[in-house]
Amino acid sequence: MILNTITNRIKTSEVFKQFPFLFESNNSIKYYDPGFFSFSDDTANFYKFLIYGSLELYLNRSEKKVFLYKLENKQLPIVSIYSSLSDTPIDFYCKSLKESAILFISLDKIRAYSLDYEEFRKSFIKSKEYHYSSILHVIHSYTTDCLEKRLHNYLLIKSNSYNTLELPISQNEISEELNCSREAVTRNLKKLKTKGLIENKRGLILIKKESI
Repeated sequence: MILNTITNRIKTSEVFKQFPFLFESNNSIKYYDPGFFSFSDDTANFYKFLIYGSLELYLNRSEKKVFLYKLENKQLPIVSIYSSLSDTPIDFYCKSLKESAILFISLDKIRAYSLDYEEFRKSFIKSKEYHYSSILHVIHSYTTDCLEKRLHNYLLIKSNSYNTLELPISQNEISEELNCSREAVTRNLKKLKTKGLIENKRGLILIKKESI
C-alpha cells in the first residue's frame, strides 16, 4: 500500500519515478522548511533520502558544523546513513535551502529492497560510496592539511556543488564552516589570491585555478 501522504510533487520526483516501491505505507516522509535542522535519535537506524528540495550537508565534529556537500534530488540521494562501523550513527546537520521532503526507511527494509531490486541496489551503493567518500575527504583534510589548503578545498567543493566559479559567500560563513577565526580566513584568502587561485569581486569569491 502506498503512503497516504504522497503529494503530486512527490509523484513527479525522480526517486518516486525510479523506485515507487520505496513509498509503501510502512515508510515515512517528513517535510522541512528552509534552515538548519538535525535528526532525532529515534531515527538513527533509518536511511534518509531527499525526495525533493535542496540541502547542504554538514558533519557534526566536536559540536561544530563541517560542510560536506550540497545535495539535490538526483538519482538516489542519501541524506544520512547508519554507520555499520560502530554502534552509533554518524551525526549530521542539514541546512534546507528550500522546502524539502525526506523519506525515512529502516535498515531491514533497505536490505530487503536491495535483494529484490537490482537497479535500486546499484543506485544505493553508488550513493553510499559518494556519501562516505565525501566524509573521508573532509576528515583527511582536517587532520593533514594546513588551513590554506583546507580553505581552497572548501571553496572548490562549494564551487562544484553549486556549479559556479563565482561564490556569493561571506568570510563569516566560511569561518563558521571551517571552525576558524574570521581573521584566519582573511589571511588565507589573501594567500590564495596572491597565488592566483581566487579573486575577490564585489562580494563574490571567484575561483580561478583548481590546485595549489
